[in-house]
Amino acid sequence: MMKLSWIPTFLMAIGIGTAAFSAAEQTVEWETKKLEARFFSEGGAIGDLNHDGHVDLISGPYWYAGPDFEVRHELYEVTAYEPQGYSEVFFMFAHDLNGDGWKDVLLYGWPGKDGWWLENPKGGVGRWTKHFIMSGIDGESPAWTDLTGDGKPEIVCASKGSIGYARPGEDPTKPWEFHPVTPPSDSVQTFTHGLGVGDVDNDGKPDLLDRRGWWKNTGKLDGFWELHPIPFFPRGGAQILVHDFNEDGRPDVLSVADPHAYGLSWFENTADPDGGITWKEHEIFAKSPEAAKGGWNVSQLHAIDVVDIDGDGVKDIVTGKRWWAHPPRPDGKGDPGVDDPALLFWIKVGKEGNVVTFSPEIIHQDSGVGTQVSIGDVNGDHFVDILTASKKGTLIHVQKPKP
Repeated sequence: MMKLSWIPTFLMAIGIGTAAFSAAEQTVEWETKKLEARFFSEGGAIGDLNHDGHVDLISGPYWYAGPDFEVRHELYEVTAYEPQGYSEVFFMFAHDLNGDGWKDVLLYGWPGKDGWWLENPKGGVGRWTKHFIMSGIDGESPAWTDLTGDGKPEIVCASKGSIGYARPGEDPTKPWEFHPVTPPSDSVQTFTHGLGVGDVDNDGKPDLLDRRGWWKNTGKLDGFWELHPIPFFPRGGAQILVHDFNEDGRPDVLSVADPHAYGLSWFENTADPDGGITWKEHEIFAKSPEAAKGGWNVSQLHAIDVVDIDGDGVKDIVTGKRWWAHPPRPDGKGDPGVDDPALLFWIKVGKEGNVVTFSPEIIHQDSGVGTQVSIGDVNGDHFVDILTASKKGTLIHVQKPKP
């Protein structure tokens, strides 16, 4: 048994000096529990693995049994990594892959390497059986989501210069076949940044997004889709998210400008005279620290999601700094802000008239994010909690709403 203590999170209200933000009182309080100080993984998952009715936490080689997460169990051989290097585990998801009613664990390794899944022993003890999925899961923000529209999630990733999906066949223990939906391109490589899935044109079918624009879902699951360019960012983002920020019924797009530098924007979806879509960029974070007049800016937002944090019915933004995404260089020419504090924070989204407002609030000052931020209700109180795994270790941030 591993004893862990709850760590009160130091929080402060932020006053913002740029037009992109409005100052706000701290509206949500958090308590943070450090599950592991060592660096195992860049991501984790949330789900009930042992059928006891309590949510469990998964990160790297361990799963932590709910509700108190004091006891952990090994999934596979334990290997810790140095913060100056990289983990072989970038993304993890909990899903019943073989249809036996027990959640298994899906794992994406280092970009370009293998994906595999771990079969739940259904209450048994010992390490879980490992099944190979496919080689060459490329890109730094692959997803596990429903791209085909069949109601079941698929691996959505780059592979061999294309972007597409892979899903299990009748026997999920056999290798999964990759189906490209974009033509091969030299611009899609092992470490390509920026990927998303969402219904951009409101036709009821999920579309694909990357740094080049959005690919309209043609309904053909074994053919190439139609590219509609958007002036995203040449370095690509992290997760590219589709969400109607101004509530006008037209899906907008959220993207990090550069996951190894600064910048976060939402792109407003507006109609052009020909009935198509034009895009208007609105900066949330400036693309350079010098442009952040109030001093508030965070670099290396390598994981991001949208979810209603405070229960007001409006989805907010959750993100943070990926600390040492690339380790500091002796010549000082590494990533901008590489040694800045590893902040984890959420941005409250609101409206003042027709203007969308963004009010950031710190969750934790020394955890940040890896390449994945995992969100769920870990204690059954119907409030959103956040699991982070990075070079700062594995931590669960539990929301404690004010009365």
